[in-house]
Amino acid sequence: ESARLTVDAAGTTSDVRFVPWPSELARIDIGSFQGDYSKANDILGWRPRVHFADGIRSTVDSYRSAT
Repeated sequence: ESARLTVDAAGTTSDVRFVPWPSELARIDIGSFQGDYSKANDILGWRPRVHFADGIRSTVDSYRSAT
């Protein structure tokens, strides 16, 4: 999902290809990960203010303006 959002934000016609993780690096693979801010919300009252896709777009725009 994040790769597709990045390609879309960049406005390119690139394809997202899923490439198998190299077997020699399997011991350091964390597997699937999904972030959850519920603990930060419970303890700090923190909630995200920027939707993930908007953050990706903003990051791409920032890199573009830096070059």
